[in-house]
Amino acid sequence: MIKFIPAIKRVKEELGLKVVAHTGLINSELAEALATVDVDGVMLDIIGSNETIRKVYHLDRGVKDFEHSLILLEQKKHITLPLN
Repeated sequence: MIKFIPAIKRVKEELGLKVVAHTGLINSELAEALATVDVDGVMLDIIGSNETIRKVYHLDRGVKDFEHSLILLEQKKHITLPLN
C-alpha cells in the first residue's frame, strides 16, 4: 500500500477526488503516510476471532493486530467503518 501513496497524493491534488482506502492491517509507517496525503477515510475489516483470522483469512496474525491497526488509525483520525 505504501507504494501507492504518491498516486493517492496526485489524485487528491490534481483531480480533487475523495480517497477512502481499504487497507487491511497497517503499521505506523502506513498510518503516517495516509495522514500525510490526507486520505478522507480508511476502512478496515474487524475480525474478533483468532481462529477466523487463521482459518478463513489465512493470516498468521491475531485479534491484537487488528486492535493495533485501529489504534493507529484513530490516532491519525482516519477511521471509516463500513455498515453491514
